[in-house]
Amino acid sequence: MGAKTAPATVVICCRLPARISTAEFADWTRLAERADAAISWVAAGDDLAALSPAVEAAGALGRIALEVDAATLSSRPSLRAALATARRTVGAVEAVVATAAPQIEGRGLLVAESVRTLCIERFEPLARGSRRPAPHGWPCRSAVWGLWEVCSAQPASGVFSRMLPWRASQLPPPGQLSVITLSATGTAASREIRGRLERVLGMVSRRRAKGPVQVPHLADIPDLIAGDGQGRAGSVLRAA
Repeated sequence: MGAKTAPATVVICCRLPARISTAEFADWTRLAERADAAISWVAAGDDLAALSPAVEAAGALGRIALEVDAATLSSRPSLRAALATARRTVGAVEAVVATAAPQIEGRGLLVAESVRTLCIERFEPLARGSRRPAPHGWPCRSAVWGLWEVCSAQPASGVFSRMLPWRASQLPPPGQLSVITLSATGTAASREIRGRLERVLGMVSRRRAKGPVQVPHLADIPDLIAGDGQGRAGSVLRAA
């Protein structure tokens, strides 16, 4: 099929505040369900114990993307321990979000630990290119077999970032992919993130009036690239 009939793909990575309540997280998941969006809920290792009851109550076990910093990602023992802790508290971990990691270490360990997708802020130069071709318009690469890396979009700056942190123009055209990350800090983090999530889902809804848009989980990217989960659109590789 041609690119015009392929869906635009938007991955929404939403950082969970450490102190989100069970009722509040359930409300967030219902918001995602109404929007037909598989939000990628992101949590840091230090927050997992506190988040576990809310994650389990919302039926989100096995759908949490683990956030790791550069130090953890560069240390095999630390990375292995972080993944093991995450699995014990929030189920299987198939996606990892790296923060402030200029160089990516431990790719082989991620594959061995059943991680399928790694979200990073920018691509580092590689001596060898991607082992598999990514679809046109998909900011993805596969530096090692069994792992796809995806580069996240960058937020708008200035006063508009507080009103609408993501520009509608950052939603991709048909057949292409954008990864949007939502986060906030401080005592009002939950309220701010929920508001941003509502606005992004609203943008997705308005785009769906113009053509198909899918919002898969971060961990689903390898299957989408392979052609699974595309429905009537077919493989994104064929649409490229």
